[in-house]
Amino acid sequence: MSIRISLGKDLITALENSISSSMESIAKTYTDKLLSIVTPILKASLINASVTANTDILSSSISPEHSPATFRIYVSFSASGVLSLVRTKNGTTVVEQLNAGNSLNANCAYAFDILVEGDEQINLRYSVDATLLRLIIIEIPGVMG
Repeated sequence: MSIRISLGKDLITALENSISSSMESIAKTYTDKLLSIVTPILKASLINASVTANTDILSSSISPEHSPATFRIYVSFSASGVLSLVRTKNGTTVVEQLNAGNSLNANCAYAFDILVEGDEQINLRYSVDATLLRLIIIEIPGVMG
């Protein structure tokens, strides 16, 4: 009888260890997946770049890696002007003025949150020739706010 009890205890201990190990592995997998979904992704970074009026600022448009997502845009220019978002989806392009169409003040920092879907390409344009003092665009997976 003591042999059976010992084998039973050993079996229970082995099962407990196996379950614990499996649960740790599953938890790590889901934690890694969650972190990959919520970690911000740098999409564009420019400093002290020359900008020509009403032309695309980025050399190529950007798209989100997750859909939907929020693009957080931080920008500052050497001259006052209107910043526009150029959004292309299914071959159709629209231009949306940021800051309610009002000019950004020279040498001031601005931040904008833009909602985007996976099948959209995004670029920016500025209404005047200027020096782009700083541009940072990060993707925040999911729709924030």
